[in-house]
Formats: sequence, structure tokens, C-alpha cells
Amino acid sequence: MHEIAEFAHRTRPTMTVLVDKLSAQGLVVRERSAADTRRVIVRLTESGEALRAAFKAISRRYLATFYDGLAPDEAETLEKLLEKVLANQEKQKGKTR
Repeated sequence: MHEIAEFAHRTRPTMTVLVDKLSAQGLVVRERSAADTRRVIVRLTESGEALRAAFKAISRRYLATFYDGLAPDEAETLEKLLEKVLANQEKQKGKTR
């Protein structure tokens, strides 16, 4: 759950609630790692896998709207700036813990 939360830039409790909801809908399952039983692996079910293409299409449309009117170099600059903003947030989280 920690890795998913970091990847999504969300807190662990937020991701736990989301995974609980997705699990209740039959889209994901939790499994214990065979290598390390303390770790939980979250994977898509067949139903979740069936939605993968639709989610990718939605993501592509969203990004096309997000970057609309930006030249490739402008989009790259924006991404670099947003990465700095996220890094600053992570630093701040570390100071408040």
C-alpha cells in the first residue's frame, strides 16, 4: 500500500480506502506476498483488467486536454516544474512527521 500511495502522491489511509472500494466492486484483490508475508500485493481482477483499456483512453483524453496548446518544450518545462513542486511537498511532509 505504501508503494501505491507514493506512486499516486496520496497518503496510505487514502489509498487503503480507495483499494477497499475497488475491492468491494470486485476490481482488485489483495494477496499476501509469498516472499514476505508482511507485504500485501494488490492486483486487478479479470473485471478490473477488462477496464484497463477504457481507463487508458480516459487518461489519454485528459492529458490531451491538459496539454492542449502547449508546445512540446513547454509541456516538458511544465512537467519539470510540477516535479519540483511535488518534491517540495514531500520535503515538507518529512518535516511535519
